[in-house]
Amino acid sequence: LLATVLGRRLCAFDELSQLDPELYKSLTYIKHYSDSGDVADLSLTFSIDEDRLGQVHSVDLVPGGRTIQVNNENKIAYVHKMAQYRVFNQTKEQCRAFVSGFLSILNANWLALFAPHELQFLISGQSSD
Repeated sequence: LLATVLGRRLCAFDELSQLDPELYKSLTYIKHYSDSGDVADLSLTFSIDEDRLGQVHSVDLVPGGRTIQVNNENKIAYVHKMAQYRVFNQTKEQCRAFVSGFLSILNANWLALFAPHELQFLISGQSSD
């Protein structure tokens, strides 16, 4: 998510592989599921159940998402909506705090010199790959 520190747009699905490898693997499976059957067999909808302080809340990924069945025709949209929700919505507060703290010690203009993978190396000493 260092692309956000650099003020660059990012592809949620690509970022998901680093943020949540398990969800990335599941969404990749769904993306290619039609090779072996109909995604509708998985009984998925355009919603996600979240546990917040011990309470389960259902969140629609699109308006009325709980009533929209995922099928082979809309599975790519579902994969992207799930990735966007995980990358942008569920981590919004953490990212905002990190970026604020990071920019309080480094000049934003200096960051423009770096690509996300270079910044990753400077911060942690290792590649994000």
